[in-house]
Amino acid sequence: LVDGKKMSKSAQNFFTLEDIIRKGYDPLAFRVKILQSHYRSQVNFTWESLEAAQNLLQNLRAWADLKHQRLAHKTGLDDSYRNGLKGIMAAVQDDLDTPRAFSCIAALANEAETKGVDAEKIGPLLNVIDRIFGLGLSGRPDITHHQKDMIADRVQARLSKNWDKSDELRAALVSQGILVRDTPDGPLWTRL
Repeated sequence: LVDGKKMSKSAQNFFTLEDIIRKGYDPLAFRVKILQSHYRSQVNFTWESLEAAQNLLQNLRAWADLKHQRLAHKTGLDDSYRNGLKGIMAAVQDDLDTPRAFSCIAALANEAETKGVDAEKIGPLLNVIDRIFGLGLSGRPDITHHQKDMIADRVQARLSKNWDKSDELRAALVSQGILVRDTPDGPLWTRL
């Protein structure tokens, strides 16, 4: 469905992947949108729902990027990862309940906001998620050494209260597609 009405060419209410890309959405956001509905149910496509799926995809990518950031590395998350993986697998094996599986994945990503990630275990977990859903989370590369140096320089600028330099470095990173978020533990980055 599109905006609650049956999709058809005669009604001119259908969209192609080119339309989605032209509007600035990642095609994988459409995949997330579809996977958030059970295959036995109708899917109602709206641009708002695609925006929500794109935001979830961005959150999942930010979670995957934590594997490259030492500040986010924690230990003792075995139970969380094991339970999360069990939940994902149980959902997929229960009549391909992808909405429930995505709920488990989103819970793991949200938990990482406060608990961090286990650097050794997140990679295998992301590999399983990618094998099932094809989201490309496990292959996300680290940022460059130059970008890491810029983040470190920004930290020093903030410590010395040089806000202009800090803002300049932040803007330079944003222009390179890197957003820096300041946390109590230090800066964490994600790609835009």
